[in-house]
Amino acid sequence: MLRALFAWNVLTVRAKMLAIFEFDPKPWEQHRNAVAALRRTIEETGQIRPSSSFRAQRAAFNAPSDVPGFDKIVQLDFDTSTAWVEPNVTMRTLVQATLDHALVPAVVAASETVSVADASAATTTESSSFTFGTFDCTVLSMEMILSNGQYVMARTDDRNTADLLWGSAGALHSLALTTLLKIVLISAGEYVEIMYSPISSISKARCMMDRIERGHSGPHLSMLDLSKDFVEIIMFGSSSGLAIIGRFTPTTGRAFVLQSLKGNSFSRHARPVWCDSRFAHKRRVEILPVMEYLFRHDDRRRPARGKRRSRDQKSNANFGDEAQGVWPIWMYPSRPPESTGRCSFGTGVRFEHMFWNIRFYSPSAACDGAMERRLRITHGFRYLHCRAPCSEETVWVFHNDRWYGALRSRWKAQGLPDVGTRLRTARPLTCT
Repeated sequence: MLRALFAWNVLTVRAKMLAIFEFDPKPWEQHRNAVAALRRTIEETGQIRPSSSFRAQRAAFNAPSDVPGFDKIVQLDFDTSTAWVEPNVTMRTLVQATLDHALVPAVVAASETVSVADASAATTTESSSFTFGTFDCTVLSMEMILSNGQYVMARTDDRNTADLLWGSAGALHSLALTTLLKIVLISAGEYVEIMYSPISSISKARCMMDRIERGHSGPHLSMLDLSKDFVEIIMFGSSSGLAIIGRFTPTTGRAFVLQSLKGNSFSRHARPVWCDSRFAHKRRVEILPVMEYLFRHDDRRRPARGKRRSRDQKSNANFGDEAQGVWPIWMYPSRPPESTGRCSFGTGVRFEHMFWNIRFYSPSAACDGAMERRLRITHGFRYLHCRAPCSEETVWVFHNDRWYGALRSRWKAQGLPDVGTRLRTARPLTCT
């Protein structure tokens, strides 16, 4: 009797698990119907329908980055740890859905309202990027509709379409309409354990990055599993900053638990931590719920001029003069696209080693220009962001216009606004 009862319980559990992971064809059918309707509209009219946000217009705050609708999670594939999502799915929606299964996207944009298509098109970088690279490096496939209505499934393992997938990163939706993305997921705990350690200069931050790239332990890395953690640096000035190291944890342990930042930005929370750590000569450890940590920098109240990336660590460690008035500066070590076998938009610059993503709020165009001049001197690179307008001349200083033009020609993108048009019609908004 007991054996029979035990066997029945096992079968019940298995049946429930099969019900959870059973493939549901309905979302796929709905998605295919929506794609077919979009293609018919394009083929019949010969152009993108006017309601699409790809038309030349001023960028609206948090406006969908892709065609209207297309805002559903089509499938979570637990066998391959991937998610098939439509382009207008927001980061918050995706994280909430995957976190229920102890998974999160490998790279999560700082703002919960950013769509997955925008995160890929703007080459979003976050604190997990030192392992996984920019957000676009975690996209394995993209279903795209060309401006003439042709259907393309661009994949990293398909040499005939890989250039479209890679070129879309940083191209600001100027190559094709994205209708579906396959995104890498990673295992996640319920909390993130954060360790703060004071940094006295940007050169010290560079030394820390060198250790990360070599994979060696150091004073900032001794407690980490490098395959599952987060690394970022906040510099409050040229001689004051914090290295912030995080890792997933299933429990809170004895560390101080922050249930919420209570409306404060993470940098405002971290500044007193720097003061305490500096004078106490010890590290501080805190715990944040995963959702609170991933969106800790979600501050949509201040405009941003854009993001800057640099591959030259040593030269770019001396940008203090140009940075006057823009503190704090957020710095993220990032794995180069080439290490994943791909190249991103603007292949005139090759990243051979891990590079810095430098994020800041620029108070003026003059300060913005000074930072860009420093990037040119140090062979740095500016990735484009649709909410960080810049001149077309500036675009082609950092990007390969011949390669981009050839890519648009190959994929018949003449029916879509090019990068220059997208940037001219943009206005400065919160940086993601």
